[in-house]
Amino acid sequence: MPESNAPRDLLDEDREERKDHALKPKSSSVEEPSRDELATAQADLERARVTLNRALASGRARSAASAPAPSTAGGASRGAGAAAPPAKAEKKADESSCTTACNAFSSLARAASAVCRITGEKDGRCGHAHAVVADAQKRISVCSCVAG
Repeated sequence: MPESNAPRDLLDEDREERKDHALKPKSSSVEEPSRDELATAQADLERARVTLNRALASGRARSAASAPAPSTAGGASRGAGAAAPPAKAEKKADESSCTTACNAFSSLARAASAVCRITGEKDGRCGHAHAVVADAQKRISVCSCVAG
């Protein structure tokens, strides 16, 4: 009766495979995040940093363009006296720059957290990520971002 033993033999083989699998150490890809995850987190950090820098730079450029003109010789300034208030479009553009910068800062903070989660707090890459966030936090204070 070899046919009656066939299912039992298959079950025994399956049990042995599961037992062997359970005894094997887990692969490093399960225990440690892949290099791709770290590379992605670092790329996200850099992308957010660049976006934040561009948003802050465009806001500063608009602010500098709307600054009053320097006075001419003799202390008289051109125009009708006091500088005109910024145009509505200019104000909206500044708000848009800050919105972009605040969103980029949130992305930057998430990416830094990911780098540190992957590498560990004592790793130099985590320290770099924290430094990037701290620097950005100082510069973004002009936008009054609301913590999300």
